Amino acid sequence: LDGIVVMVSIINMVSSSQTGFLKTLRILRAFRPLRVISRNENLKIVVTTIFASMPPLLTLVIVAMLFLLIFALFALSYLSGTFYTCDLATSPALMREMGKDFTTPLCMPDSIDQAAVSGGLMHGSFDPLLSTWVGNNSGCPASHNISYVRPTSDTPICIGRCLPQGYSQYMQPEWLCPKGLTMTEELPAACPASVERNISAAEQRGLDYVDAMTRQLVLPCGGSMVDANGQVVMTGKNMSCADLFCGEVDQETKWRCSAACKSAPYFCVDACGP
Repeated sequence: LDGIVVMVSIINMVSSSQTGFLKTLRILRAFRPLRVISRNENLKIVVTTIFASMPPLLTLVIVAMLFLLIFALFALSYLSGTFYTCDLATSPALMREMGKDFTTPLCMPDSIDQAAVSGGLMHGSFDPLLSTWVGNNSGCPASHNISYVRPTSDTPICIGRCLPQGYSQYMQPEWLCPKGLTMTEELPAACPASVERNISAAEQRGLDYVDAMTRQLVLPCGGSMVDANGQVVMTGKNMSCADLFCGEVDQETKWRCSAACKSAPYFCVDACGP
C-alpha cells in the first residue's frame, strides 16, 4: 500500500498532464491514511478481524435475503391489488359495478376503409348516481350508425394500434398503417401550434404518419355481434381487429388462442363455450 501511494505521488509530481487517467490516479492518494493501520497494532487487529468475518457475514446476508424473497413472493401472491382504491365518480365504472351481464354497447361505423378510419364510440355513459349504464336506448349518430353489443359479457374487445414497420408479423393495408418516414423533411416540426407557418407536403405526410401511428381504434376482436333479433352474427367482421390488423393466421395460432381462451379463469368462459 505504501508503495502504491508513493508511486502515484511521484507520477503526479513528474507529469504536468491533466488527462483523465492521471486524475483517476490522484484519487488513490486518499489511501494515505490507511498507512496508519500497518503501524498501529490495535488497528491492524480490528481490520484483520473485519476481513476474517466477511465469509460468515456473507452467508448470513444470503439467508436473510432468501427469507425476504419468500415473504415478498407471499405478499405479492396474496396481497396484490388489495390496497388499491378506485374513484368511481367518473365513467367508466368497474365491472363489478356494471354487473356480470354487461355487454358494452358501442356505436360502430358501416365500414372502416381508406375513406374513413374510425373505431367504435361509447353508446351511452355510466351514471355514478344510479350505478348503471344509461343512454344506450337512443339511436347512434349518423357516422357510427351500427349499434354493437358483445355476444357475451366476457367477449373481448380490442384496441387496434399500428406497430412500427418490421415489428408486426402481419401486413396491414397502407391506408391503415402507413410505411415509415424516409426523409428528414417529413419529420414534424417542434414549433407550437400558435406559430403561423407554411407546412410543406413532405411535413404533412409526417404529420399524417404520426396521427395514424398514435390513434387507437376500439374494435370487436373477431367481428361477432348481436343483431336486433338477439342472434349472434358476424356482420362486424370487416371492421374487426382480426380482419384489419392480424390478417390470416395459421391453424396452429388459432388453436393456441382458443386453448388459452378456454383456460382463462376470468374472461372468455362464455365466449368460447364449453
